[in-house]
Amino acid sequence: MRRWTCGLSTQCAKIKMLENSMVTERPVTYPVSEVVTPRLFYQTAASEWAKKAARPVSLRQLAVFGRKLTEEKLIQGANYIVEEMAIRLAHRILDMQRMPYRVMSNPHMTQVFEKYTLAFDRCRKFGKIKDMEDNARFCVLIADLLDKHGNIVPDLIVGVKEIVRTSSHEDDGPMLDQFMRTMLMSRISRRVIAEQHYSLTQAFNRGQTNDDKDNSYIGEVFLQCRPSEILQTSIKTVTDSIRASFPGTDMPIFEIEGDVDTAFPYLRSHIDYILGEILRNSVEASILFAQRQGTPVKPILISVSSTNENVFIRVSDQGGGIPLKELPSIWSFAKPMSDNDPLLFTGKVALALPIEALHEIDQQIKSTPLYMRTESDNEVHTRDTMTKLGIGIALARVYAEYWGGAFEIHSLENYGCDSLLRISRLGTKLEQLHVNRI
Repeated sequence: MRRWTCGLSTQCAKIKMLENSMVTERPVTYPVSEVVTPRLFYQTAASEWAKKAARPVSLRQLAVFGRKLTEEKLIQGANYIVEEMAIRLAHRILDMQRMPYRVMSNPHMTQVFEKYTLAFDRCRKFGKIKDMEDNARFCVLIADLLDKHGNIVPDLIVGVKEIVRTSSHEDDGPMLDQFMRTMLMSRISRRVIAEQHYSLTQAFNRGQTNDDKDNSYIGEVFLQCRPSEILQTSIKTVTDSIRASFPGTDMPIFEIEGDVDTAFPYLRSHIDYILGEILRNSVEASILFAQRQGTPVKPILISVSSTNENVFIRVSDQGGGIPLKELPSIWSFAKPMSDNDPLLFTGKVALALPIEALHEIDQQIKSTPLYMRTESDNEVHTRDTMTKLGIGIALARVYAEYWGGAFEIHSLENYGCDSLLRISRLGTKLEQLHVNRI
């Protein structure tokens, strides 16, 4: 069912060379923005739109609305989404306006602000959607915005790492972490409602009105997520990928126990990303620890339980654990950087690279050919790139918390980690548009 816009490829081949290089940092030039002038930065209609509160939805609401589709329902949904996207963009524009000059003068942040400003203007000026012809035009707008915003996450991450690298302000790290979590959570929210409407419109145009109660999908909402199925899919995807990095190395055996046939509604791309990050880190840690110890790779135990309201998935590995003093940093998007940083889980990531190397990664990301993707928001699922940028686990937590869930890692140093994921079983939790924890 995943079908349309573009995502990123996983090619970052020069990163290994860049990791070992110590290039002298020198200024990098960027084109001057034609949109974000000093006068426009603060004089914008966004301040008026930001006075309106966002109206979050739940997975159940998305699914119920998508049943028994009619033209009237699609038009109603389109008007909600075009206004809601403008409101949510306006709030983020104001957040960026309130950030210190040293943050928003970063070229990557300027590019994000420019894209958000243009998208906000297009949404607020679109006008009332009155018929299916208007809805078709709106779907063209959705597809165009999703494509053009494909590099937002790399821009934000590289921008944050540049700012932290050069900043002398001790409070920049926590401030940027809060900023990043809010930006990413809001970004997910806009893509969820936009992609859901696009998917429902496509289904309706194919003659599918979702009247059948046995449908597995309503738009992008997968109604029957079962741990027994999604875990096997994630295990295969992760082990196939890691075999390429560790040729000839035995993979850990996976032991799965518990209430594996519990069903819950979710977005398949979200759960695939979360589980993929958890499993990939456990597998790589298990392999590397076994190599250091000169022992066989230990099995990974996956336990599933459920209550009336929640589903719990615990992944227990024997991969050596994480030093307690380093554990908090795995959740940060603004880790302090140095050329000798202790790097968690796997190899070196962009945290330890000179700034010029970060620019090189950024250019590789943006110059990689696009392809027709098969998952929602696929650029964040390009795990190779996200790992190089050092945000895989932190981003997995944002995805877990978006639908009112939770993701924690408990470490037993020199033994292993327990990764615990909590998911709402009923799908009644509203989108979490703000994250307060630093």
